[in-house]
Amino acid sequence: MAFVSELLQAAPGVQIVATSRERLNLHGEHLYAVEGMSFAPQASLAQALTTPAVQLFVQSARRVQPHFTVHETNLPALLRICALVQGMPLGLEMAAAWVDQLAPAEIAHEIEQSVDFLALESHDVPARQQSLRAVFAWSWRLLSPTEQQAWRQLSIFRGSFTRHAAEKITGLSLRVLTSLVYKSLLRYHDGYYDLHELLRQLAEEQLQAVAEEYAAVATRHSDYYLAFVAAQEQRIVRHELRQATDAIQSEIDNIRQAWRWAATQTNIDALGAAAYALWQFYAMRGSRAESEQMLRLATAAGLPSAAFDDQALPQNRQRSLSKLLALHADTLVVQGKYADAAATARQAMTLGRRSNGHEGESYGAAVLGQALTHMNHFDDARPVAAEALHLVQRYTSDSAASALLDQAAWVIYENLAFLTFEAGDYPGARAYMRQSLQRAQARGHQHQEQVCLYYLAQYAGSAGDYATALPEYEQSLALMRSLGDQLGEAYTLIGVGQACRLQGAYTRAQNALAQGLDLAQQLGDVFCQITALADLSRLHCLLGNAPQVGPWLTQLAQLLAQRELNPGRRLYGLDLLAFHALTVGDGPQALAYAEEAAHLAQGYIGYGQARALVTLGQARADNQQWAVAQVAYQQAVDGYAKLNNARLAVEPRAGLAQIALAQGDLAQARAWVESFLPVLVSEPRAGFNSPFFAYWVGYQVLAAAADPRAAALLQSAHDLLHQYADAIHDAALRCAFLQRVAIHQALQRAHAELQAQR
Repeated sequence: MAFVSELLQAAPGVQIVATSRERLNLHGEHLYAVEGMSFAPQASLAQALTTPAVQLFVQSARRVQPHFTVHETNLPALLRICALVQGMPLGLEMAAAWVDQLAPAEIAHEIEQSVDFLALESHDVPARQQSLRAVFAWSWRLLSPTEQQAWRQLSIFRGSFTRHAAEKITGLSLRVLTSLVYKSLLRYHDGYYDLHELLRQLAEEQLQAVAEEYAAVATRHSDYYLAFVAAQEQRIVRHELRQATDAIQSEIDNIRQAWRWAATQTNIDALGAAAYALWQFYAMRGSRAESEQMLRLATAAGLPSAAFDDQALPQNRQRSLSKLLALHADTLVVQGKYADAAATARQAMTLGRRSNGHEGESYGAAVLGQALTHMNHFDDARPVAAEALHLVQRYTSDSAASALLDQAAWVIYENLAFLTFEAGDYPGARAYMRQSLQRAQARGHQHQEQVCLYYLAQYAGSAGDYATALPEYEQSLALMRSLGDQLGEAYTLIGVGQACRLQGAYTRAQNALAQGLDLAQQLGDVFCQITALADLSRLHCLLGNAPQVGPWLTQLAQLLAQRELNPGRRLYGLDLLAFHALTVGDGPQALAYAEEAAHLAQGYIGYGQARALVTLGQARADNQQWAVAQVAYQQAVDGYAKLNNARLAVEPRAGLAQIALAQGDLAQARAWVESFLPVLVSEPRAGFNSPFFAYWVGYQVLAAAADPRAAALLQSAHDLLHQYADAIHDAALRCAFLQRVAIHQALQRAHAELQAQR
């Protein structure tokens, strides 16, 4: 460095290009930072081959295996290697040196297991460059004791971190941080610092070697980030849900580390304080599995064994644990683990009552009611929900505002609305949701407001009140987008799609469902993907595009094969698979799916069970199993009667008429048609599987009985069919809709014949 300085002073016109890990700190020095080589983690094969990191890997690999090539099979592993070494040229070379012995996937696995895997045995490479550990050791020895301590302690961070966080957790000054940046051991960009991950792991080994120092730094790190998360609860209460979740996302790697350390140290109070905001974050981002894992970790720390005496805990810890248990129970409900959810919710209630933990007791009761409802223990669920509502009302008036108590109120109202709706009381269900909506609006909770609007729309759509459903869906969608609730947006788009399909607005339905599926796949939410795939496939079956839904069905089957799946979603998916098989004429396969769905539906009452029975009746009738088809249809009719839904009951009544006609019992067939004709007059878009099945059966029966109303019914069906077709913007799909759906063809043929006779 002194030589360079002297040279430049003696010869001012000389320019020197030098590579160095550390800045020279000379006047006139211009810096050009050399980052890791670029790559695209999600690149296609063609794109990946143009990126510098992949090119260097291939070039280095061919030194030991001349015929090494990148292909679709090994590309994901190769990109994983690039990510693990963060594009570091030396790391890429070291990894590529193994391709003559290991496949890229094995190399990636070894790197994940130990950084010591990355090493060279070349005799012409300096010792300090023969492994990443050697690189680290060389750099480590060049640091001052203060810098060594700084780098060691900074390894506690995961991902990036701010100067404020570094100062609070490690006590480092800006000068020391800057020194490490100047020595290329720390990177700085847009207000954030970070360490190269592999070097961070080696520095962390140095920190862990000093046990007391490691524990102290890890505790300060955990306290800092859990307090940061806890502070976001106030932002959520202040209607800044998007801002709060964005803030958590920006620090999520450090938050995960902080949460896990707090759990190992049984810091239940800190976990309890941060739990609500983190749980809301996961709900907004659709990360159901991770939410459940993190809360399970926290509750396991609080209750480490079955023999553990939770009564020995101080009251403040009992309150925190009660809250954690209640939130954990909620995540279990979402995953369909209802018995576990009920047991966990009862634990939350017990601890809450014992310690005056109003939040845990109330939310535990709310979730218990949900779990009992999902297990179809309706007689038990109603009084639990009523008692939970009483708790919320009492504690809300006696204490300061609580986000979790407000959340509990929403859960309780939604559960009571569902129980009321499934009992056939549509106005009563909407009344409960209206109460919940008014409470949310009065307390300024926009997230709860949007979900209330969503459920109001769902109940309206299920009851056939589309004029009410669509505006409520649109209101909910606008709020969800403004708050950044992507999962809620996905579900609402699917609801819009279903309502539009049942109204015959197929183009709008297709657009909404496609957007909903795209969002669900981006978020990786299994339940939402199943619903979107099922509804999109059903729509295309009705459009005459059934042969083209193969990729969706493949995805759906893969999702349904997952072991831990919400039974309601499995039922919904199986019902669609049966409907598709019926559409393409595969009677045996349709019957197999329908029988499986109906068996699963035995654990349900209400709309899910009734829909499954309709599809089962159709599958059995398609296979000419008249007697058992009649049983399924009759059960569906009875189910819809209990729900007071005459519109959806049209479909199974038409099925019974079809069976009677096939068996030669014209009088019985006509009686069934008479039972649903008035509904078709008042609600022409009747039925869930097909809007034209009842029209076609009704026409056949009336025509066979020489009833003069047959022609008018056929004309109504023909007019409605072309009304639907005219609203399909895609010419090819419009043509398929009219020409490739068997019932549509039959209706048009019969109409043409009738016109020819006139």
